[in-house]
Amino acid sequence: HRAPDENRCRDFQFLRVRRHQRQSGVPQDLNPFSRILPVDAAGATGESDGIPMILVDGLPANAVPADDRGFTYGDGVFRTLAMHNGRAQWWPQQYAKLAADCGALHITPPSESDLLRDIKTIAAQLPDCALRITVTRGSGGRGYATPEVPQSRRVVSANPLPEYPAHWP
Repeated sequence: HRAPDENRCRDFQFLRVRRHQRQSGVPQDLNPFSRILPVDAAGATGESDGIPMILVDGLPANAVPADDRGFTYGDGVFRTLAMHNGRAQWWPQQYAKLAADCGALHITPPSESDLLRDIKTIAAQLPDCALRITVTRGSGGRGYATPEVPQSRRVVSANPLPEYPAHWP
């Protein structure tokens, strides 16, 4: 039962947003497509707003090949860690875990020096960020059989650190 003067529809306003339309009346923070920007290799360097910095095998990129086994089968491992003042937190332990996880899947882990070089490249532009290091078995043919000589691929991406409420420890 409801009051005779109650209009339940009045409390809601539905917005139709399309990628190809610019809605002048829709605030940008409500437009789900406002953070989607055209990406090119320069965008992967973290210079554009809304785009994370991404390195694929040490080079700025915004994609991995479509036949990458990590993309097609989830055949890989990842670690996420914080970077403060250009230093990856708990680096020795994080690298040891990454290498152990790669070993469990019989994936050749990237060398620590290659990853440290990638982290240094990112730290030059984003000294405080959340790092995600992904290692996949690399590109492979169709099917679940692994390549005879797999070439692992490393992807290091950086995003802004999350903002937590001030009352959180």
